[in-house]
Amino acid sequence: MTELERLQAENEYLRAENAILKKLRELRLKEEKEKEERRRLSES
Repeated sequence: MTELERLQAENEYLRAENAILKKLRELRLKEEKEKEERRRLSES
């Protein structure tokens, strides 16, 4: 494997990892928002 191929593979891996982390962040923020909504409704 050449240095270029190694760097391309690493870049592909990091792009996939970044996409996963973004999705996890979106899910966590959505869950927090829903939890806050449920808390507000139960206080009403």
